[in-house]
Amino acid sequence: MRYPLTGLLAVAVCAVMAGASSFAAITDWLHDLDEQAQRRLGFPAGVPVGSTVWRLLTRLDDALLGTVLAR
Repeated sequence: MRYPLTGLLAVAVCAVMAGASSFAAITDWLHDLDEQAQRRLGFPAGVPVGSTVWRLLTRLDDALLGTVLAR
């Protein structure tokens, strides 16, 4: 299954702002969302498992992401 990049990034940012400090905590935060919040973030058919979140976040170019977000 494919998940929206914007939704996954939004989850990571929101979870960290809410106090998550690990990949597992980010995934826990995502799984704790109600169905309406999950749909709004682009996950109408369910949320990704922790390994999906981990794979995305470990493959991001942090310098490029910082540059894009700073614009």
